[in-house]
Amino acid sequence: MAAATAGLGRPPLFSGPVNRLIPSERRATVLSAVSAARTLAGGMVYPAVGAILDRSLVAALVFVGALGLAAAGFARAPARLFKEPAARQDQATGNA
Repeated sequence: MAAATAGLGRPPLFSGPVNRLIPSERRATVLSAVSAARTLAGGMVYPAVGAILDRSLVAALVFVGALGLAAAGFARAPARLFKEPAARQDQATGNA
Protein backbone atom coordinates (compact mmCIF):
# COMPACT_ATOMS: atom_id res chain seq x y z
CA MET A 1 0.00 0.00 0.00
CA ALA A 2 2.79 2.41 0.86
CA ALA A 3 4.46 1.85 -2.50
CA ALA A 4 1.20 2.55 -4.26
CA THR A 5 0.70 5.66 -2.18
CA ALA A 6 4.15 6.91 -3.09
CA GLY A 7 3.44 6.20 -6.73
CA LEU A 8 6.11 3.52 -6.88
CA GLY A 9 3.78 0.70 -7.82
CA ARG A 10 1.78 0.16 -10.92
CA PRO A 11 -1.85 1.06 -10.22
CA PRO A 12 -3.32 -2.05 -11.93
CA LEU A 13 -1.13 -4.25 -9.74
CA PHE A 14 -2.51 -2.72 -6.56
CA SER A 15 -6.08 -1.90 -7.60
CA GLY A 16 -7.38 -5.45 -7.14
CA PRO A 17 -6.12 -5.92 -3.58
CA VAL A 18 -7.14 -2.40 -2.63
CA ASN A 19 -10.64 -2.92 -3.95
CA ARG A 20 -10.97 -6.24 -2.12
CA LEU A 21 -9.65 -4.90 1.19
CA ILE A 22 -11.65 -1.67 1.38
CA PRO A 23 -15.43 -1.75 1.85
CA SER A 24 -17.18 -0.12 -1.10
CA GLU A 25 -18.80 2.57 1.07
CA ARG A 26 -15.31 3.80 2.10
CA ARG A 27 -13.38 3.14 -1.09
CA ALA A 28 -13.72 6.65 -2.55
CA THR A 29 -12.49 8.20 0.70
CA VAL A 30 -9.50 5.87 0.91
CA LEU A 31 -8.56 6.37 -2.74
CA SER A 32 -8.84 10.13 -2.26
CA ALA A 33 -6.55 9.96 0.78
CA VAL A 34 -4.05 7.86 -1.21
CA SER A 35 -4.10 10.45 -3.99
CA ALA A 36 -3.57 13.27 -1.48
CA ALA A 37 -0.66 11.39 0.13
CA ARG A 38 0.89 10.82 -3.29
CA THR A 39 0.59 14.52 -4.10
CA LEU A 40 2.10 15.48 -0.74
CA ALA A 41 4.99 13.04 -1.20
CA GLY A 42 5.66 14.44 -4.67
CA GLY A 43 5.55 17.98 -3.30
CA MET A 44 8.29 17.07 -0.84
CA VAL A 45 10.46 14.83 -3.02
CA TYR A 46 10.45 16.70 -6.36
CA PRO A 47 11.95 19.96 -5.01
CA ALA A 48 14.62 17.98 -3.16
CA VAL A 49 15.49 16.07 -6.33
CA GLY A 50 15.58 19.36 -8.24
CA ALA A 51 17.95 20.93 -5.71
CA ILE A 52 20.25 17.92 -5.82
CA LEU A 53 20.02 17.82 -9.62
CA ASP A 54 21.26 21.41 -9.81
CA ARG A 55 24.49 20.20 -8.22
CA SER A 56 24.96 16.73 -9.72
CA LEU A 57 23.02 14.38 -11.97
CA VAL A 58 24.71 11.35 -10.45
CA ALA A 59 23.83 12.45 -6.90
CA ALA A 60 20.20 13.00 -7.93
CA LEU A 61 20.00 9.54 -9.48
CA VAL A 62 21.56 7.98 -6.39
CA PHE A 63 19.06 9.86 -4.19
CA VAL A 64 16.07 8.74 -6.26
CA GLY A 65 17.36 5.16 -6.31
CA ALA A 66 17.89 5.15 -2.55
CA LEU A 67 14.35 6.47 -2.02
CA GLY A 68 12.98 3.76 -4.28
CA LEU A 69 14.87 1.01 -2.46
CA ALA A 70 13.80 2.36 0.94
CA ALA A 71 10.18 2.51 -0.16
CA ALA A 72 10.36 -1.02 -1.57
CA GLY A 73 11.78 -2.29 1.71
CA PHE A 74 8.97 -0.78 3.74
CA ALA A 75 6.17 -1.46 1.29
CA ARG A 76 6.31 -5.23 0.93
CA ALA A 77 2.82 -6.60 0.46
CA PRO A 78 2.05 -10.19 1.41
CA ALA A 79 1.54 -12.48 -1.59
CA ARG A 80 -1.85 -13.55 -0.22
CA LEU A 81 -3.24 -10.12 -1.11
CA PHE A 82 -2.67 -10.78 -4.81
CA LYS A 83 -4.52 -14.10 -4.95
CA GLU A 84 -8.02 -14.30 -6.31
CA PRO A 85 -10.78 -14.34 -3.65
CA ALA A 86 -11.66 -18.00 -4.33
CA ALA A 87 -8.01 -19.05 -3.91
CA ARG A 88 -7.78 -17.15 -0.61
CA GLN A 89 -10.98 -18.82 0.62
CA ASP A 90 -9.61 -22.28 -0.29
CA GLN A 91 -6.37 -21.49 1.50
CA ALA A 92 -8.23 -20.29 4.61
CA THR A 93 -10.30 -23.49 4.75
CA GLY A 94 -7.37 -25.76 3.94
CA ASN A 95 -8.76 -26.93 0.57
CA ALA A 96 -5.78 -25.73 -1.44
